[in-house]
Amino acid sequence: MKTLVGMFITFDEGGKCLSGELVEQITPYQYLVQFDSAGGGSPYPLELMSTAQMIERSPEGLARCQFFETRAAMEAWMNYIFQEGGDVLRLVTKSPRKED
Repeated sequence: MKTLVGMFITFDEGGKCLSGELVEQITPYQYLVQFDSAGGGSPYPLELMSTAQMIERSPEGLARCQFFETRAAMEAWMNYIFQEGGDVLRLVTKSPRKED
């Protein structure tokens, strides 16, 4: 079985995007994650995360967790998502309005 240890992740925590690294596999279904304030600032304490949490979907149906092999790839993704001014790029298009 391939491990996810060493991969970098972003995690959508209900409008707040956390970034970090999977640092240790505790059981086949649980990992320790070191979240890190998007590469800057003080790191968060280690957090236990299950694979079930990693595959959760947002209310919009999007994956809450994204996986990257390198920090540079993760940061490039975050730069793409967070456009100038801190606005989040909307990946979900609005449904067309129904005509009455």
